[in-house]
Amino acid sequence: MDIIIRRASINDLAAVCELSQLLFDYERQFTDEFNMSWSHAKEGQEFFTKRIKSRKSFVLLAQDGNKLVGYILITLEKFSWRAFNPIADVVNLSVSPKYRGKGIGTTLFQKAKKLAIKRGAKRMSVSALTQNTRTLKFYQRQGFGNFNVTMVMKLD
Repeated sequence: MDIIIRRASINDLAAVCELSQLLFDYERQFTDEFNMSWSHAKEGQEFFTKRIKSRKSFVLLAQDGNKLVGYILITLEKFSWRAFNPIADVVNLSVSPKYRGKGIGTTLFQKAKKLAIKRGAKRMSVSALTQNTRTLKFYQRQGFGNFNVTMVMKLD
């Protein structure tokens, strides 16, 4: 297995949407909050198109031969109330199930971190479902620590 990490282009849109769907499928075990058809819907495609083309975000892909097996999406945002700008936010990181546990997520993250630093980021942030302990442990191994708690309440 010889994994190459590269920037996504608009030609990769369908593969990015499919990898996003795999992430939604995986997280379905933890929550029913996600619109499971979003990744392939017009709205999802427009979301990824905008992020692939934008200078305020980037998408990196993990490629094994001619197969795309993972991606990470980072946005760079400035907030006037924050002392350290821009903030690089890990929006999504997904690796195909057959390729999980092989260091691909770590490689994608490390490459994205280097690119975020090169783009001037002073901090990185990420959100993960509290029930998804595997993902939380992954991000802790990458150096993330608790900073903020977001709470959700159902309104019936």
